[in-house]
Amino acid sequence: QKIHNLQLAFALAAYRSDHEAYPESLKQLAPKYLKQIPSDMYSSKGLVYQATADSYLLYSFGRNEKDDGGRTHSDKPSGDDLRVRMPLPAYKK
Repeated sequence: QKIHNLQLAFALAAYRSDHEAYPESLKQLAPKYLKQIPSDMYSSKGLVYQATADSYLLYSFGRNEKDDGGRTHSDKPSGDDLRVRMPLPAYKK
């Protein structure tokens, strides 16, 4: 699932480069940027994708098969989702 999410992240970057904004839906990536949009291997549903013109959150439910709202093991409270977020959160020293 991590590889699928990474492929989607590259496709989203290419789309943004061409259109100066992220797509409203992942469906807009096929067939130009990806042959087909992968589903969530854990839930058998579509991936969760939330976008604005200059940012997005994309995630899979993860092995626990529940929607943790995009939270991963490093978040507080923690979750099991496999997340890609752009732009990346600012690094805190």
